[in-house]
Amino acid sequence: MKNILYVGLLLLFTYRVQSQQRAYIPPVNSSKLYSASSFMPESYGISYFPSLAGDQSLNTWWSPSSNDRETCWLQINFSEKKRINNIKIHAGSHYLSFKNLGNLYLKNLRIRYANLEFSDGTTEFIELDDIDNIQTKYFASRFTKFVRIRPTGYYASTKWNDPCVSFFNAGYEQ
Repeated sequence: MKNILYVGLLLLFTYRVQSQQRAYIPPVNSSKLYSASSFMPESYGISYFPSLAGDQSLNTWWSPSSNDRETCWLQINFSEKKRINNIKIHAGSHYLSFKNLGNLYLKNLRIRYANLEFSDGTTEFIELDDIDNIQTKYFASRFTKFVRIRPTGYYASTKWNDPCVSFFNAGYEQ
């Protein structure tokens, strides 16, 4: 009888603890994390963080600090090695009607030439067209923990000497 009482109390205690226990909700886990050599401080009410190149909005972008234009880089870090064979990039500021300034695309520097660097030590040279659109650049497939773009040349701007990247992503297509 004593054993039945202990089992009953144990079951009641277990039920009570489990009914009050909250479910574990893990933190949001992004498989990509953007990093950069630097980023420009906020101006005109706009931020220029590296993650803005991956936020799926062309109306936001990453720009390096003004003293980092010639040596800057933007990088996508993967949580584990990932097979990739392309990048998709919008290498400029895409804002068609910004306040009283209008379309910002030609007003900032746009990447013309760049080196892509990978965690395995390999590199790829790319040339981008001067178009206000996302471009896809293909290269030999590889497994990597990151892809870094390092601009080596720009298209001239009409107003500011700030490089901009509105979209940067990496993937694999057959």
